Amino acid sequence: MANRLSPSKIHETLTGLGDSVVSVLLPRPHMQTDGEKLRIATKNAAQAIAGSPGDHTQLIDRLTALEMSDMESAGSAFFSAGGDFHEVRLNNPPVAMVASDQEAMWLPVLVDASSRSSGWAVVVDRDHPKIYRVTARGTEDFSDTMSVPDYDEIEARREPQLDVLFHSASSGRRTQGHGSFAKFHSLGTTQEQEEEKTEEVFYRRIADALKDGLPRTARKVFFVGDERGVGHVRALLGDVAFDTEYLRSAGDGSDAERLAEALKNELEAERRLLGYDTLKDLPPSGLVADDDIETAGQKGRIDTVWISDEAAGLREFADDEYFDFDDPEAAQQVLTLQRRIAPAVLTGANVNVIPGVLLPEGNRVLATARYEKQTGQP
Repeated sequence: MANRLSPSKIHETLTGLGDSVVSVLLPRPHMQTDGEKLRIATKNAAQAIAGSPGDHTQLIDRLTALEMSDMESAGSAFFSAGGDFHEVRLNNPPVAMVASDQEAMWLPVLVDASSRSSGWAVVVDRDHPKIYRVTARGTEDFSDTMSVPDYDEIEARREPQLDVLFHSASSGRRTQGHGSFAKFHSLGTTQEQEEEKTEEVFYRRIADALKDGLPRTARKVFFVGDERGVGHVRALLGDVAFDTEYLRSAGDGSDAERLAEALKNELEAERRLLGYDTLKDLPPSGLVADDDIETAGQKGRIDTVWISDEAAGLREFADDEYFDFDDPEAAQQVLTLQRRIAPAVLTGANVNVIPGVLLPEGNRVLATARYEKQTGQP
């Protein structure tokens, strides 16, 4: 798996595309009828950018050829500039948006890579392996989307091979009472060893499903299930960019309610570690006034930008009715907000994602200061 797309790398790469970029944010449709919803959405997106200045052939071709099997995560962001084309898969579904002939809409991608409002979980179980996307509202099954392996199918495919291995030594010339010994001895293997090889294929395919299927912005994967199997999969992952954690509180993963509750609790605990619940106790001198965020960012005075997923154009779950690319307001709101915080990002500020209900009323973003502003400073 390629290196994780860090927030700083996302910002550097996408701002480097210039100021004449076409950006398309596309959620994976939650409800599908033979892919019709996606075909309508991509057709509308392609029409929305058809008249944009510059060469966007690659982007239009990609959109018009897009199938549900291509959308392995909750959504995707597409960027086109000067004949160059970039695609980033997202952990959270974005609002369907198009922006043309402006700077790249990098804020949704950066926030997606920073957010702890969702996560990924894999249940390592021979009978019912699963990969879930997890949010405060529960779990969403991505097992089929990411091609989680079927143990029985792997075993069935290996059976003809095993039959040849374990029975080819059976012949009329076999010495009575010594056939089995001669058979296994000549092969240098046992039935148990062959079963272990089948398990190895199964665990490797789970590891491959995670390495190939998760977005490059994925931050962490929670492992649930048999500890031995989990250990095998984690060993086969190698040097991946996302963190892994074994979650015992979820049990074996067979109890859906217990699984969802354990995962939600873990996400909540991670978010609290960021310290968002202490913001209300900060003195006014520790906060940057809403109108001063851009200026303070230019001066390097901002330590952390606190923003909600919603403000950055992301959703907890895809809402299928919002697939209209004709209304530019949502995209313009995101672009306006990212211009305000861009100086802070450039001067090394952290970006932390906070539940929108915890932001002061009427605020889309909050900033905390590295140092207190001196009297008389702007």
